[in-house]
Amino acid sequence: MTDDTDAPDPDLVRRVQRGDRTAVEALYRRHWGAVLGYATTLTRDRAGAEDIASEGFLRVWEAMRSGSTPEKPRGYLFQTVRNLHIGQARRATRRADVDPTDDAQSRTPAAPDHSAAIIERGALAEAVAALTPGQRAMLWRTAVEGYSAAEVAARDGLATANAGAQLAVRARRALGRAYAKVAADGQARSRGASLVVVG
Repeated sequence: MTDDTDAPDPDLVRRVQRGDRTAVEALYRRHWGAVLGYATTLTRDRAGAEDIASEGFLRVWEAMRSGSTPEKPRGYLFQTVRNLHIGQARRATRRADVDPTDDAQSRTPAAPDHSAAIIERGALAEAVAALTPGQRAMLWRTAVEGYSAAEVAARDGLATANAGAQLAVRARRALGRAYAKVAADGQARSRGASLVVVG
């Protein structure tokens, strides 16, 4: 068996895409602890975390075999686990069909209200959409795919690593400004709506 402890993730991903099971095992050993830890923070339940972490790995390996995975899989794994968790929460909320006349249901704690998170996600999506394509690409590559600004600069043919770092800083600042504007606009709209209802 080959020692893959020092093999870079991109090499292992390419080997997984060719059907190399030892590369799958190496990626699993490398990322399982972090992915399980992340899933545990989401679910606050070890058994549930193991379930969604395992399912997340399975889905990412299937995506790798089809060739649609980025070369740095940890961010992809985290996003997959997060999406699985959100899907479970939505299904649980839908199943909580409450009958107010049922005493047993009144003893059951209410499902968590995710409306604020959904509104915030919508505001974030709107803020990201306001960025230039270059800013969105820089944020995606650094925040999700895990590349450093210098790696993105080299990959995208920017003159220097410093140029990549400056682009990353400008992209984060632009996102902050866009998010603040979207949030302020949303508050203004909700104040206007409440004025209409009251008036």
